[in-house]
Amino acid sequence: MVTNDLRLDGDERVLVVSGPNQGGKTTLARTFGQLHHLAALGCPVPGREVRIHLPDRIFTHFGRREAVGGLASKLEEELLRLREILERATPRSVIVLNETFSSTTFGDARLLSESVLDAIVRLDAPCLWVSFVHELSLLSPTAVSMVSTVADDDRTTRTYKVVRRAADGRAHALALAERHGLTGAQITERMRA
Repeated sequence: MVTNDLRLDGDERVLVVSGPNQGGKTTLARTFGQLHHLAALGCPVPGREVRIHLPDRIFTHFGRREAVGGLASKLEEELLRLREILERATPRSVIVLNETFSSTTFGDARLLSESVLDAIVRLDAPCLWVSFVHELSLLSPTAVSMVSTVADDDRTTRTYKVVRRAADGRAHALALAERHGLTGAQITERMRA
């Protein structure tokens, strides 16, 4: 079992979680939402020391499959769902977002994410946001960065530990390619041999 610590201090409201795929980010997001839900029901929650925001509502945005025959694109569907969340949420709500805008380019995802972050910051609601746009944590003093980590001796081995620190933007795909001999240099070397 891997335990993770979460905290928002002072004016902090948004936890931006980034890191490699399959590193425990989505599990952490689900746990964050479940802890708030259980606490709101008056149930005990797991943890050594827990102080939790009791929400009036919990809003989540996790990816959905694109509907075959649907009239809206995946991006349009995401934007509509996010707009509904932001219109209905209050400062007492809790928001959990997971990999929003993954269906678009990085530049578009960053631009759209900045707008959503601005709305969440103005709303002043607690939020955990799993995002590949790790720079979001730098855009507001109310946002903090958390990163899912990899083993010190092997960048391809996930620890499932998510720690509070600045995102490093390490290219984990490159580590995997190196491990399996698939970098450009490794392939070129094999072709010469």
